[in-house]
Amino acid sequence: MRLRDYFNEVICYLKSQKIKVSLLITFFTLLFLVFNILLQVSANFTQLFNDYTKNYSEARSLFVYKDMNYSDIVSDLINREHIAIVYNQDYNMATGYLNIDNKKIYVNIKPLNNIYSPKIISGRKVIDSNEMICPKYLAKNISDLTTISDVINMKDYVDKELNLSYKKEIFRDLYTIDTLKEYSRKIKIVGLYDDGYSMGMFYDCYMLDETIKEIVEEERIVYSDEYLSQVKVEDNGLATSVLVDKLENVDTVSKQLKEDGYIVERQLSMKTELLENINLISKALTIIMFLFISIIFVIYLGNMIKKQKRDIGLYKLFGFTNRQITNIIIFKVLTIIILSIVLEGVIIMFLLKKANLEIDKILNYAYIDLKLFLAPQFIFIVFIILLIILISKLVMNKVCKLEVGNILNENNL
Repeated sequence: MRLRDYFNEVICYLKSQKIKVSLLITFFTLLFLVFNILLQVSANFTQLFNDYTKNYSEARSLFVYKDMNYSDIVSDLINREHIAIVYNQDYNMATGYLNIDNKKIYVNIKPLNNIYSPKIISGRKVIDSNEMICPKYLAKNISDLTTISDVINMKDYVDKELNLSYKKEIFRDLYTIDTLKEYSRKIKIVGLYDDGYSMGMFYDCYMLDETIKEIVEEERIVYSDEYLSQVKVEDNGLATSVLVDKLENVDTVSKQLKEDGYIVERQLSMKTELLENINLISKALTIIMFLFISIIFVIYLGNMIKKQKRDIGLYKLFGFTNRQITNIIIFKVLTIIILSIVLEGVIIMFLLKKANLEIDKILNYAYIDLKLFLAPQFIFIVFIILLIILISKLVMNKVCKLEVGNILNENNL
């Protein structure tokens, strides 16, 4: 038989069994859909877990406090094992306003360094002093986030020159703050990062260390003698924060600092055991679904051969070989599988888009973008190929055992 003959047999089968084929395609589409959803959930959750725990600096940040001189605290902390950064209180962060479409958008400006740098999803890294990395979205008003219109998609401003403004203030007394000087500098957004799990995702931008120092010096607050006479200022009992080199070392560093008399608090409490358990459950469900689909295919194959004994008997009577009969059955099964996979693929892409929209609404700008990972898709296709090979062997065994006379007698032919 030629390939065209096999296709003709399949077309005749589809035309003669429209309702049955439609029900089978619907059933297998739902079956494949559940299986692929589990694969995608597992892959997305693994990616989310990695981003949330390993790439997110606040998961590795500790607030530390000790009743001693601040400079001594820094000297002590900076030489400790596993502490990558001790944030200097003098130039830890600057603040300012990005002028975007005649609106002033408040931003924190944090220093870039060789220990931590946001993962760039669009654009490039910072090279020059006038360049900046911003989050994917910036809030128009950080104190009033209620709808999606309250954020700006910064993708539209990559490689564009913007104005960064900030000011130097003086505290004249406890109730009076005046502006001494206003500053403005041209900056360029060269890259965007997707830190969608951060509470500060809407306003944390990054520039080079030296640029941060310059801005901090320019906007450093001045305290008048009158103000200082009204408050008590001491250089002891100060708190700072540190960044641990790896997530797995956070507990060790925290324990050591507490033993040395520090009060330590994690900037972000991570329940990694719970996240790992959920990830494990999703993988276990995927394996169970894999076995379930395999059993369903075997049952379906046996049922299909049983119901097509009459056709198989006629094929044998007309001189078809066991291989040709097997190929005809496999082509029928393969057609149903391919149609189911195509339909399942369309549905899962629609569901993925819908899920991202619903997550944005439910989590209020978490911007957790679910993705269609290719690796699970590859696993899914390999799984189907292995099932087809299994079906082919089972069909060959069953077809070879069927005798023409017995088949014709059973069907009164």
